[in-house]
Amino acid sequence: MSDVPGAKPTFVGIGLDEFVATRTLKKKALFKAITRRQAKNIFSVRSRTADLVWATTGHAEPITGHTPSVKRQLIAGTTGAITSEHSTRDGLRAAAVDKTGADFSSPTIFKDIAVMSQLATIKHMASPSTELKAIEGQVRALATPRYTALTGTADIRQPAHFDSMVAHVQEERERKKWEVGAQMMADPRLSGMVPPVIKSYLTTKANIPGDARELFRSDLHTGRGVPINAALSSDTQDLSTHSLHQLSAMVTPTTRPRALSDARILPPVVPINARGQ
Repeated sequence: MSDVPGAKPTFVGIGLDEFVATRTLKKKALFKAITRRQAKNIFSVRSRTADLVWATTGHAEPITGHTPSVKRQLIAGTTGAITSEHSTRDGLRAAAVDKTGADFSSPTIFKDIAVMSQLATIKHMASPSTELKAIEGQVRALATPRYTALTGTADIRQPAHFDSMVAHVQEERERKKWEVGAQMMADPRLSGMVPPVIKSYLTTKANIPGDARELFRSDLHTGRGVPINAALSSDTQDLSTHSLHQLSAMVTPTTRPRALSDARILPPVVPINARGQ
């Protein structure tokens, strides 16, 4: 997971989750004029599966994720992985990417696919901390231990370990938002959809997402009254009803399509097993 001293090894190993479905990547019509760099931007972007954890609705398992991020057993591999809603969530992400990929009126369809795949991954493949904290009581009440790749051999029914898992998931989910926000800021066609707080910090920090995020973290935890998005669950709109290019045309001086939600709370410090640490 990390080579930082003190980082916890994962007992399961982790994989990588592609933002764009393989079946989409096989559609030659989408990529016939693509350059090698553009292809890399779409084909090579992945999430660590460990970071993809979500709260469920109406399932016996209150917390699940992408194999093998959440498990019932302390054994390597995928045995014991809990994956409720994965197929549904993955299908919703694919539908959003497909809608954007079918819009050949876009001047840069490859970029739109890359951006939409990130927006849909943020929306569907990980819950914000508010949503995870809302089901903490259900997790504590489980009769048997639950483990996550992010927290090693620690049982997340215990409050401190649950909080550690939430901090890791939140850190990565927010990192994705700042990174895709910077990509959108770099394109005048898409910049109008970047939410105001993220846009303000990116502007201050020359559109460098890591620097902007760390300034936001500092302001947030030093009492500077930074506004945060505290919605219980993802409050972005359905991303499969309009392509990214269509959404960009809906921006007005006073409104923007909610393809990307604004900045949420970050942990005071970057968790030890966070990506890039």
